[in-house]
Amino acid sequence: MMSFRLIALFLSVLLTALVGVGISQPKAQVVALPEQPGWCAFAQQYLRRPDGAAINCNTAAPGSSGFRCLRMLNYGCVKQRSPDRAGRPRPHPGTTWGGNTAGARDHDNHAVFDDPVMSGVAVLNIIRRYQVAGSRSALAIAERYSPWCDTLGSGSTKADNQGRVWFRTCDVSTSRIPRGALLCAKPANNAPPSAGQCQACNCPSRIAVPIARAGGASAVSDQEAILQPLELFAADGTPLPTASAVLRVKLRNEQGVVPTDQYLSRVSAGWVRQD
Repeated sequence: MMSFRLIALFLSVLLTALVGVGISQPKAQVVALPEQPGWCAFAQQYLRRPDGAAINCNTAAPGSSGFRCLRMLNYGCVKQRSPDRAGRPRPHPGTTWGGNTAGARDHDNHAVFDDPVMSGVAVLNIIRRYQVAGSRSALAIAERYSPWCDTLGSGSTKADNQGRVWFRTCDVSTSRIPRGALLCAKPANNAPPSAGQCQACNCPSRIAVPIARAGGASAVSDQEAILQPLELFAADGTPLPTASAVLRVKLRNEQGVVPTDQYLSRVSAGWVRQD
């Protein structure tokens, strides 16, 4: 009888250990000042300046808002998703740099991609999930993807063209922000944002207009167009040409670069749905 109890106890301990191993999750790898090898060649192949000129990598100062993400092959400057309710990581496909299975990222949670094409896929997946959740208009998409509370580049602060510093307020306690500081936030009473705010912070009401037009909004006035539901994805979730047009506009507005037709074609060909 004693032998049976010892065996039962051993099996119980072993089972507990195995279950513990089964529920443990890989930890995300945070990469300090990440820069993917070959980022410049990718940028010159897939991106152009708004005037059509090639990307000059020598002007890409480390830490600058746009090139910071281009160096990570993250053309949409997207962040890694939060874990699911069970604590399992949900990394964007194609973020396995360094053998990471939980999603390579920088210290601000921006994803580090293995291939820039997958960053375009990630952007479209995010927009599709927004539409499934009910954010179907250009303004609703812009306010979720580029919230008023965030700076351009998602740093803690950002200076406008006059050198005035604006503070990011997303998930930040106001006690940590100096009194009287300029805040990235939606203007009260639906007032239009100032020029300085849009130079340092996201301004969804402005970027929604080109998104609406690229997405096929037919309303005559811009104010009506940004509220019109957009058809960007087929019933099975596959991106429509309007989705590629919105991706082009988004990269131009937020990163100051224009993706080539080759890039957009490869994003469509490499589409992987992620719910």
